[in-house]
Amino acid sequence: VMSICVVQTRPGIGDMCVFLPYIHLIAKEKKEKVTIIAKARSRAKDFLEHDPYVLKVIYIDEKNKKKNKIDILKILLKERFKEIYILQFDVKFYFLSKLARIKKIYKYGFRKKNVSITEFINKKTSEWLNNHQIKPTCKIYLGANIKKNKKIVIGIGGSGANKKWPLKNFIDLALCLKKIYQNYTIIIAGGEEEKKDANKISKIIGENTISLCEMNIKQSLEKINGSSFYIGNDTGFMHLCGSIGMKSFGLFGDTPINYASYNNLILPIMPEGKTMISHEDQSMHLISVDHVLSTIKKNLAT
Repeated sequence: VMSICVVQTRPGIGDMCVFLPYIHLIAKEKKEKVTIIAKARSRAKDFLEHDPYVLKVIYIDEKNKKKNKIDILKILLKERFKEIYILQFDVKFYFLSKLARIKKIYKYGFRKKNVSITEFINKKTSEWLNNHQIKPTCKIYLGANIKKNKKIVIGIGGSGANKKWPLKNFIDLALCLKKIYQNYTIIIAGGEEEKKDANKISKIIGENTISLCEMNIKQSLEKINGSSFYIGNDTGFMHLCGSIGMKSFGLFGDTPINYASYNNLILPIMPEGKTMISHEDQSMHLISVDHVLSTIKKNLAT
């Protein structure tokens, strides 16, 4: 049996979404399902279970470096992969793949370079598949097809305070959206840490709100599926919404927008007058509610 492994151990949900179109391209080109080695924090098992191109996802433990190497080698030996694609600058996986006698090893390189992650994966996949006309399309396959219905997703989560829009802005935005989109349900997307903020927003808006803060990714996707659009911070939920075919407006005030360039359904909103955002810009608070609303109106027919 020909078997293919893809290594993608960046931890975020968004990271996995960025690489997914290329993982699909590899599987399609090789006409075979792939096994993905990832970190548990990517939640890949939760949103790839219906993926026709993914055989399985194997999580690796990140805590114990020495044990980690032994575990990876065990996986590589047990699975007997014929090919491995290492989607990161890495020495460890290359040598472990050699030890496991994997015939074809495709890699980024050993020394970490400062590259655009979206441009670089595009370049490497073109080289590996010897096809310079590749057209990556981003799609997460869900078990059920749900018709569009009257729901809006507001993403208040974020991996750090610097990536979060002020709570007051979210409240003002939600109240405005309630007026424009009457009878719509507002879904508040966040994690455990955002529970309090989600409750605050729900209280102020009143009925027709759902909080995802205590749900897992699988349950959240069931609720989100079929929504009209996403508006919120640059988070895993933004990437998930864009990848299940929803127009997603991402607020970028502290992270570069090229991170969203892999998916034309994700529309970055930056502070007015800015054409570029870099890490540590700390300008989330400069994105006004009016600017967000006018961007939504411009890009959606209400």
